[in-house]
Amino acid sequence: MQIPLIQPFTRVFARLAFAFCVVIGAVTAWADGSSLMTSRAVYGDQGSDRRLVIGSLTNAPRYNFGQIKPFSLYILDQLKELGIDAVEVVTTDSHEKMIELLRNGQVDWVAATPYAALMYERDAKAEFILSKKSRGRGAYRTVFFARNDSGITSLEDLKGKTLAFEKPGSTSAYFLPAMELLGAGFKLVRLDSPRDTAPDDAIGYVFSGDEVNSSTWVHKRIADAAAFSNEDWESEWRTPPAFRKDIAIFHQTYEVPRSIELVRAGLDPLIRTRIRQTLLALNDDPDAKDMLLGYYAASDFAGLTADQMVALDKIRKTLKTFEDSMGLSDSKLAKVRKP
Repeated sequence: MQIPLIQPFTRVFARLAFAFCVVIGAVTAWADGSSLMTSRAVYGDQGSDRRLVIGSLTNAPRYNFGQIKPFSLYILDQLKELGIDAVEVVTTDSHEKMIELLRNGQVDWVAATPYAALMYERDAKAEFILSKKSRGRGAYRTVFFARNDSGITSLEDLKGKTLAFEKPGSTSAYFLPAMELLGAGFKLVRLDSPRDTAPDDAIGYVFSGDEVNSSTWVHKRIADAAAFSNEDWESEWRTPPAFRKDIAIFHQTYEVPRSIELVRAGLDPLIRTRIRQTLLALNDDPDAKDMLLGYYAASDFAGLTADQMVALDKIRKTLKTFEDSMGLSDSKLAKVRKP
Protein backbone atom coordinates (compact mmCIF):
# COMPACT_ATOMS: atom_id res chain seq x y z
CA MET A 1 0.00 0.00 0.00
CA GLN A 2 1.37 3.40 -0.93
CA ILE A 3 1.75 5.81 2.00
CA PRO A 4 -0.33 8.94 1.30
CA LEU A 5 1.61 12.19 1.23
CA ILE A 6 -0.27 15.45 0.86
CA GLN A 7 1.64 18.62 0.03
CA PRO A 8 0.16 22.11 0.29
CA PHE A 9 0.04 23.89 -3.08
CA THR A 10 2.62 26.49 -2.17
CA ARG A 11 5.21 23.85 -1.27
CA VAL A 12 4.66 21.89 -4.45
CA PHE A 13 4.85 25.08 -6.50
CA ALA A 14 8.05 26.17 -4.78
CA ARG A 15 9.74 22.85 -5.44
CA LEU A 16 8.82 23.00 -9.09
CA ALA A 17 10.25 26.49 -9.24
CA PHE A 18 13.55 25.38 -7.76
CA ALA A 19 13.69 22.47 -10.19
CA PHE A 20 13.97 25.09 -12.95
CA CYS A 21 16.25 27.30 -10.81
CA VAL A 22 13.92 30.26 -11.15
CA VAL A 23 12.73 32.53 -8.37
CA ILE A 24 10.60 35.47 -9.47
CA GLY A 25 11.49 38.79 -7.82
CA ALA A 26 14.51 37.34 -6.08
CA VAL A 27 17.99 36.03 -6.65
CA THR A 28 18.81 32.46 -5.71
CA ALA A 29 22.47 32.50 -4.72
CA TRP A 30 25.10 31.14 -2.42
CA ALA A 31 25.25 33.20 0.79
CA ASP A 32 28.45 35.28 0.85
CA GLY A 33 31.32 33.54 2.55
CA SER A 34 29.54 30.26 3.13
CA SER A 35 28.10 27.25 1.39
CA LEU A 36 24.51 28.09 2.31
CA MET A 37 21.88 28.19 -0.38
CA THR A 38 19.55 31.14 0.12
CA SER A 39 16.93 33.09 -1.79
CA ARG A 40 16.83 36.85 -1.57
CA ALA A 41 14.53 39.76 -2.36
CA VAL A 42 15.59 43.40 -1.96
CA TYR A 43 13.14 46.26 -1.46
CA GLY A 44 14.37 49.84 -1.83
CA ASP A 45 17.77 50.87 -3.22
CA GLN A 46 19.02 47.71 -4.93
CA GLY A 47 22.61 48.92 -4.99
CA SER A 48 22.87 50.08 -1.40
CA ASP A 49 24.80 48.15 1.23
CA ARG A 50 23.04 50.16 3.96
CA ARG A 51 20.30 47.62 4.34
CA LEU A 52 18.46 45.72 7.05
CA VAL A 53 18.26 41.99 6.43
CA ILE A 54 15.22 40.03 7.62
CA GLY A 55 15.63 36.25 7.77
CA SER A 56 12.82 33.82 7.03
CA LEU A 57 12.80 30.05 7.42
CA THR A 58 10.74 28.58 4.59
CA ASN A 59 10.82 26.07 1.75
CA ALA A 60 8.47 28.27 -0.30
CA PRO A 61 10.45 31.48 -0.92
CA ARG A 62 8.35 32.69 -3.86
CA TYR A 63 5.23 32.69 -1.72
CA ASN A 64 7.09 34.15 1.26
CA PHE A 65 8.45 37.10 -0.72
CA GLY A 66 5.01 38.03 -1.98
CA GLN A 67 3.52 37.86 1.49
CA ILE A 68 6.22 39.83 3.32
CA LYS A 69 6.77 42.62 0.76
CA PRO A 70 4.27 45.16 2.22
CA PHE A 71 5.70 44.64 5.71
CA SER A 72 9.27 45.02 4.42
CA LEU A 73 8.45 48.30 2.67
CA TYR A 74 6.81 49.61 5.84
CA ILE A 75 9.89 48.73 7.92
CA LEU A 76 12.10 50.43 5.33
CA ASP A 77 10.07 53.62 5.63
CA GLN A 78 10.45 53.56 9.42
CA LEU A 79 14.23 53.07 9.28
CA LYS A 80 15.19 55.52 6.53
CA GLU A 81 16.07 58.29 8.95
CA LEU A 82 18.60 55.93 10.53
CA GLY A 83 20.39 55.53 7.20
CA ILE A 84 18.74 52.32 6.00
CA ASP A 85 18.18 52.47 2.22
CA ALA A 86 16.87 48.96 1.60
CA VAL A 87 15.30 45.96 3.33
CA GLU A 88 16.45 42.56 2.15
CA VAL A 89 14.56 39.35 2.88
CA VAL A 90 16.74 36.23 2.97
CA THR A 91 15.11 32.82 3.11
CA THR A 92 16.67 29.49 3.93
CA ASP A 93 15.25 26.09 4.77
CA SER A 94 17.01 24.93 7.94
CA HIS A 95 17.89 26.13 11.41
CA GLU A 96 21.60 25.42 11.01
CA LYS A 97 21.71 27.65 7.93
CA MET A 98 19.89 30.45 9.75
CA ILE A 99 22.31 30.13 12.66
CA GLU A 100 25.27 30.68 10.31
CA LEU A 101 23.57 33.65 8.67
CA LEU A 102 22.90 35.27 12.05
CA ARG A 103 26.39 34.53 13.31
CA ASN A 104 28.03 35.90 10.17
CA GLY A 105 25.99 39.11 10.24
CA GLN A 106 24.11 38.16 7.06
CA VAL A 107 20.73 38.28 8.81
CA ASP A 108 19.84 41.08 11.24
CA TRP A 109 16.36 40.10 12.37
CA VAL A 110 14.31 36.92 12.40
CA ALA A 111 11.06 35.61 13.89
CA ALA A 112 11.01 32.09 15.30
CA THR A 113 9.06 29.62 17.38
CA PRO A 114 10.63 28.73 20.77
CA TYR A 115 12.77 25.74 19.77
CA ALA A 116 14.39 27.66 16.92
CA ALA A 117 14.62 30.90 18.92
CA LEU A 118 16.53 29.21 21.71
CA MET A 119 18.94 27.58 19.25
CA TYR A 120 19.54 30.98 17.65
CA GLU A 121 20.15 32.47 21.08
CA ARG A 122 22.58 29.74 22.13
CA ASP A 123 24.42 29.11 18.87
CA ALA A 124 24.39 32.56 17.25
CA LYS A 125 24.02 34.76 20.36
CA ALA A 126 20.83 36.26 18.92
CA GLU A 127 18.82 38.45 21.32
CA PHE A 128 15.10 38.30 22.12
CA ILE A 129 13.33 41.64 21.70
CA LEU A 130 9.58 40.86 21.66
CA SER A 131 6.97 38.16 21.57
CA LYS A 132 3.96 38.29 19.29
CA LYS A 133 0.73 36.55 18.54
CA SER A 134 0.42 34.58 15.34
CA ARG A 135 -3.03 33.99 13.90
CA GLY A 136 -4.45 35.49 17.07
CA ARG A 137 -2.63 33.17 19.48
CA GLY A 138 0.04 34.15 21.95
CA ALA A 139 0.77 30.58 23.03
CA TYR A 140 0.31 27.03 21.81
CA ARG A 141 0.94 23.47 22.89
CA THR A 142 1.33 19.97 21.50
CA VAL A 143 -1.51 17.47 21.37
CA PHE A 144 -1.03 13.71 20.98
CA PHE A 145 -3.84 11.88 19.21
CA ALA A 146 -4.77 8.40 18.02
CA ARG A 147 -7.72 6.49 16.63
CA ASN A 148 -10.54 5.86 19.07
CA ASP A 149 -10.29 2.11 18.39
CA SER A 150 -6.48 1.95 18.78
CA GLY A 151 -6.47 1.24 22.50
CA ILE A 152 -4.08 4.18 23.00
CA THR A 153 -5.26 6.37 25.87
CA SER A 154 -1.96 7.41 27.49
CA LEU A 155 1.72 7.90 26.70
CA GLU A 156 2.45 4.49 28.22
CA ASP A 157 0.33 2.89 25.50
CA LEU A 158 2.76 4.20 22.85
CA LYS A 159 5.41 1.59 23.71
CA GLY A 160 5.95 -0.66 20.72
CA LYS A 161 3.90 1.73 18.56
CA THR A 162 4.69 4.21 15.80
CA LEU A 163 4.34 7.95 16.41
CA ALA A 164 4.34 10.53 13.61
CA PHE A 165 6.12 13.86 14.08
CA GLU A 166 5.94 16.48 11.35
CA LYS A 167 9.57 17.42 10.61
CA PRO A 168 12.87 18.09 12.37
CA GLY A 169 13.00 21.67 13.62
CA SER A 170 9.33 21.97 14.56
CA THR A 171 8.63 23.19 18.07
CA SER A 172 5.14 21.75 18.47
CA ALA A 173 5.41 18.74 16.16
CA TYR A 174 8.86 17.47 17.17
CA PHE A 175 10.69 19.16 20.04
CA LEU A 176 7.85 19.51 22.56
CA PRO A 177 6.36 16.04 22.08
CA ALA A 178 9.77 14.38 22.00
CA MET A 179 10.81 16.13 25.22
CA GLU A 180 7.50 15.21 26.85
CA LEU A 181 8.26 11.55 26.14
CA LEU A 182 11.96 11.70 27.04
CA GLY A 183 11.13 13.53 30.27
CA ALA A 184 8.70 10.76 31.18
CA GLY A 185 11.45 8.18 30.72
CA PHE A 186 10.49 6.73 27.35
CA LYS A 187 13.02 5.60 24.75
CA LEU A 188 12.54 6.94 21.23
CA VAL A 189 13.76 5.08 18.14
CA ARG A 190 13.63 6.56 14.66
CA LEU A 191 12.10 4.28 12.03
CA ASP A 192 12.83 4.42 8.32
CA SER A 193 9.16 3.97 7.47
CA PRO A 194 5.84 4.04 9.34
CA ARG A 195 5.48 0.43 8.14
CA ASP A 196 8.51 -0.60 10.23
CA THR A 197 7.91 -2.19 13.62
CA ALA A 198 8.98 -0.36 16.77
CA PRO A 199 10.85 -2.28 19.51
CA ASP A 200 8.58 -3.44 22.32
CA ASP A 201 10.46 -1.35 24.90
CA ALA A 202 10.53 1.88 22.87
CA ILE A 203 8.37 4.29 20.92
CA GLY A 204 9.14 4.33 17.21
CA TYR A 205 8.87 7.66 15.43
CA VAL A 206 8.77 8.85 11.84
CA PHE A 207 8.49 12.22 10.10
CA SER A 208 5.37 12.72 8.02
CA GLY A 209 6.58 15.92 6.34
CA ASP A 210 3.36 17.84 6.90
CA GLU A 211 0.61 18.14 9.51
CA VAL A 212 -2.13 16.86 7.22
CA ASN A 213 0.01 13.81 6.49
CA SER A 214 0.20 13.13 10.24
CA SER A 215 -3.58 13.19 10.69
CA THR A 216 -4.05 11.15 7.51
CA TRP A 217 -1.54 8.50 8.59
CA VAL A 218 -3.32 8.07 11.92
CA HIS A 219 -6.75 7.95 10.35
CA LYS A 220 -5.60 5.41 7.73
CA ARG A 221 -3.81 3.30 10.40
CA ILE A 222 -0.41 3.94 8.82
CA ALA A 223 0.90 5.40 12.10
CA ASP A 224 -0.53 4.51 15.51
CA ALA A 225 -0.48 8.08 16.81
CA ALA A 226 0.77 11.55 15.95
CA ALA A 227 1.68 14.81 17.66
CA PHE A 228 1.32 18.39 16.48
CA SER A 229 -0.03 21.72 17.76
CA ASN A 230 -3.49 22.43 19.09
CA GLU A 231 -3.78 24.91 16.19
CA ASP A 232 -3.24 22.08 13.72
CA TRP A 233 -5.80 19.96 15.56
CA GLU A 234 -8.37 22.75 15.22
CA SER A 235 -7.58 23.38 11.53
CA GLU A 236 -10.03 21.78 9.10
CA TRP A 237 -7.26 21.57 6.50
CA ARG A 238 -4.75 19.79 8.74
CA THR A 239 -7.30 17.68 10.59
CA PRO A 240 -10.21 17.22 8.16
CA PRO A 241 -13.71 17.02 9.67
CA ALA A 242 -14.14 13.55 8.17
CA PHE A 243 -11.35 12.29 10.46
CA ARG A 244 -12.62 13.77 13.72
CA LYS A 245 -15.21 11.12 14.56
CA ASP A 246 -12.48 8.46 14.47
CA ILE A 247 -9.60 10.13 16.31
CA ALA A 248 -9.14 11.79 19.69
CA ILE A 249 -6.54 13.61 21.81
CA PHE A 250 -5.09 11.51 24.63
CA HIS A 251 -2.33 13.83 25.96
CA GLN A 252 -1.24 17.48 25.83
CA THR A 253 1.95 19.36 26.77
CA TYR A 254 2.46 22.67 28.56
CA GLU A 255 2.04 25.89 26.55
CA VAL A 256 4.92 27.89 25.07
CA PRO A 257 5.05 31.33 23.44
CA ARG A 258 3.78 31.28 19.87
CA SER A 259 6.49 33.40 18.26
CA ILE A 260 9.53 35.46 19.23
CA GLU A 261 11.30 38.33 17.45
CA LEU A 262 15.10 38.18 17.61
CA VAL A 263 17.96 40.34 16.36
CA ARG A 264 21.55 39.35 15.78
CA ALA A 265 24.27 40.07 18.28
CA GLY A 266 26.02 43.35 17.53
CA LEU A 267 23.17 45.01 15.65
CA ASP A 268 23.30 48.82 15.96
CA PRO A 269 21.42 49.63 19.20
CA LEU A 270 19.56 52.50 17.50
CA ILE A 271 18.24 50.14 14.82
CA ARG A 272 17.40 47.51 17.42
CA THR A 273 15.42 50.05 19.43
CA ARG A 274 13.65 51.41 16.35
CA ILE A 275 12.57 47.90 15.25
CA ARG A 276 11.12 47.30 18.70
CA GLN A 277 9.34 50.66 18.81
CA THR A 278 7.95 50.19 15.31
CA LEU A 279 6.50 46.76 16.09
CA LEU A 280 4.94 47.92 19.34
CA ALA A 281 3.36 50.91 17.58
CA LEU A 282 1.67 48.58 15.10
CA ASN A 283 -0.52 47.29 17.93
CA ASP A 284 -2.42 50.60 17.84
CA ASP A 285 -2.60 50.96 14.06
CA PRO A 286 -5.96 49.72 12.71
CA ASP A 287 -4.67 49.98 9.14
CA ALA A 288 -1.80 47.54 9.79
CA LYS A 289 -3.90 44.38 10.00
CA ASP A 290 -3.75 43.42 6.32
CA MET A 291 -0.01 44.14 6.13
CA LEU A 292 0.67 42.01 9.20
CA LEU A 293 -1.20 39.07 7.69
CA GLY A 294 1.80 38.71 5.38
CA TYR A 295 4.16 38.73 8.35
CA TYR A 296 3.10 35.41 9.87
CA ALA A 297 -0.40 36.79 10.58
CA ALA A 298 1.20 38.79 13.39
CA SER A 299 -0.50 40.88 16.07
CA ASP A 300 -0.08 42.08 19.64
CA PHE A 301 3.69 42.56 19.86
CA ALA A 302 4.79 42.73 23.50
CA GLY A 303 7.69 42.29 25.83
CA LEU A 304 8.21 38.76 27.11
CA THR A 305 6.23 38.13 30.28
CA ALA A 306 7.48 36.33 33.39
CA ASP A 307 5.36 33.27 32.49
CA GLN A 308 6.78 33.23 28.96
CA MET A 309 10.31 33.42 30.29
CA VAL A 310 9.61 30.48 32.62
CA ALA A 311 8.35 28.39 29.67
CA LEU A 312 11.36 29.36 27.56
CA ASP A 313 13.77 28.58 30.37
CA LYS A 314 12.22 25.14 30.69
CA ILE A 315 13.02 24.51 27.02
CA ARG A 316 16.46 26.10 27.34
CA LYS A 317 17.40 23.65 30.09
CA THR A 318 16.36 20.63 28.03
CA LEU A 319 17.96 21.48 24.66
CA LYS A 320 21.16 19.53 25.31
CA THR A 321 19.26 16.50 26.67
CA PHE A 322 17.02 16.55 23.61
CA GLU A 323 19.93 16.74 21.16
CA ASP A 324 21.88 13.98 22.91
CA SER A 325 18.85 11.69 23.11
CA MET A 326 17.76 12.26 19.52
CA GLY A 327 21.24 11.81 18.04
CA LEU A 328 21.71 15.45 17.10
CA SER A 329 24.97 16.05 18.96
CA ASP A 330 27.05 14.81 16.02
CA SER A 331 24.89 16.44 13.35
CA LYS A 332 25.37 19.57 11.25
CA LEU A 333 23.55 21.43 14.01
CA ALA A 334 26.34 20.59 16.45
CA LYS A 335 29.04 21.52 13.95
CA VAL A 336 27.54 24.91 13.29
CA ARG A 337 28.03 25.87 16.94
CA LYS A 338 31.79 25.92 16.57
CA PRO A 339 33.00 29.55 16.62
